[in-house]
Amino acid sequence: MIGPLDGEGCITGEVCPPPLPEGFALCVFLNGDYPGIECPAGFTHGPMVVAHAWQDKRACGPCACGQAEGAHCEALVSVLEDGACGTLLASNIVADDEPGCFDLVSGSALGSKSAAFVVDEPGSCAQIGGQLAGAIQPIVPVTLCCQPETDPPK
Repeated sequence: MIGPLDGEGCITGEVCPPPLPEGFALCVFLNGDYPGIECPAGFTHGPMVVAHAWQDKRACGPCACGQAEGAHCEALVSVLEDGACGTLLASNIVADDEPGCFDLVSGSALGSKSAAFVVDEPGSCAQIGGQLAGAIQPIVPVTLCCQPETDPPK
């Protein structure tokens, strides 16, 4: 990212120039998009328009869960005569893939009930949605003219 020559982070009285693009020894820049300008003598690479900053406009779409697969559960369901779960009237295993009804003895008083999982396999579901949309967009263009990097004299 290229920054203005504002002196931020520099010792008082000094100027901190922006970092050079890789492969270049010295660059001059002009804030804005000026692809047709002429570069100064000796600045043979350019003009190049680059971004001073970027704006992230990416977002993910809503996510959902597809149809559950591999799920199965069974529960031991009991009905009891008293309210303290002490006198059993009947019990039955009820599964998610079978009818769960059973008859009680006629004239039985129902005082309480209980259920406990015997099998609890939640399964899984495929992800639906959540696709990435949008892009990172360059903002605040800067036009560069650069001198190529040279080997130091020997």
